[in-house]
Amino acid sequence: HYLGISYLSRGFNREAAEESALAVDLADRQHNEHPLYLWARHNAAISFFRLGDLGKARDYSLSALAKWPDHLDSLYTMTMIAAEKGEWTNVFSFGEKYLERRRFYEKNPDAPGLIMNCTMKEGTAINLLMGHAFHALHEQKRSADHYREAYEIADEKWKVWWNIGVFHMDRSGDLELARRYLDMALTEAPEEPSAWYMLAKLNKKCGLLAEERRCLEQIFRLKTDDLVVLNRLATLCLDAGDLDQALAATNAALTADTANYPALCNLGLIYKRKRAFEESIRVFLRAVEIHPYGVAPWINLGEISLSLNNLTDAKFFFERALSFQSGLTDVLLQLCNIEFRLNAIDDFVRHSDQLLQELGLDRNRTLNNMEDIAAMLLDMDFALRHRPASAALVFSTLSLLPIDYYAFSLDWSIRDPEPDQNGEKSSFITKRLDELRLLAKKTEGTCECAIN
Repeated sequence: HYLGISYLSRGFNREAAEESALAVDLADRQHNEHPLYLWARHNAAISFFRLGDLGKARDYSLSALAKWPDHLDSLYTMTMIAAEKGEWTNVFSFGEKYLERRRFYEKNPDAPGLIMNCTMKEGTAINLLMGHAFHALHEQKRSADHYREAYEIADEKWKVWWNIGVFHMDRSGDLELARRYLDMALTEAPEEPSAWYMLAKLNKKCGLLAEERRCLEQIFRLKTDDLVVLNRLATLCLDAGDLDQALAATNAALTADTANYPALCNLGLIYKRKRAFEESIRVFLRAVEIHPYGVAPWINLGEISLSLNNLTDAKFFFERALSFQSGLTDVLLQLCNIEFRLNAIDDFVRHSDQLLQELGLDRNRTLNNMEDIAAMLLDMDFALRHRPASAALVFSTLSLLPIDYYAFSLDWSIRDPEPDQNGEKSSFITKRLDELRLLAKKTEGTCECAIN
């Protein structure tokens, strides 16, 4: 029995369960009814509860209640088990008995005699569970009453509101109520990082990214070294274009861990946005040393190489990204564009075929000339019409083709013999061809001006 207590106090739940169960078994075989073994049953029950074995936890608690119906610790454990299983009626039944006996023992501390009551300080937890149960049954007043009672008897007042907010955010889905109680927690403890963190998490769940950022900035102000917080804040600042705040959060993350991969990726992006390409390349290469199979650094290295008009390096970096994660549409589109510019036609056709497969388009094509390539790219363009950035990459490659788009437009009716079957596609491609003709005309005009 005492070995079980020792294990339980150190968090060794499996060992505590085994030793406590052995103590109960020995006592039963010896017909030993000493109150000490009610304690052993509770220790077994709570150990099994922590291990996720609710069945055994329930069995040991009920065996204690069979011997002593007012056993406070077993009433507590049965309430916990019922709440975990969402059995709200049992939460009421066992929870109310627990609270009644707890009030009695508070007024009559000698009444238990030799019986140990280890859960006298768990009134807050049981009131919280009662509040959750009444909320589940839409009895909001009684729910609020139990929440208030939990608050009144708690040592750490803010933590009660925090627990309620977290429960409704993660379990009940009542996000409005979650926000109300998390705000109340912050009123009680405005400098408490965990309260700001949970409110940030709630804002993220609600899609309120500016509010999420505001909460994370409060944590940052409180001098956190939490890498999850710092990296998320940096990402939000990057998305908002606030490079200075992103850099401050990223530097804090790298101070906490100089080899933190997400922080290195963020730092690389910051330098890239600042067009400090040499520094950006250095950081991204450091990131791939740490995690060579991550695709983000390789993609960014490819994009930087494109910005520097270094097509050979860009091709290498994009192919590295593709080797670690196949089917990256934008990477394939970049490669097609680069390979066409490098006149690497075999690679262009190979990656175009992969794109057709990724986009679910017909791969059974014959590419005899540039017009056939244009028709293929226009099919891709239409398939990506709801992804503007990807479609822009296709358009960029289309603009490279040495084609008379005026003549191609006239010929389109032959290539599209039944336009009425897909009016949207015909309209889209007609508009796209008009844009390509206009671009070609502007380019010709620029060239003529340069010659003159």
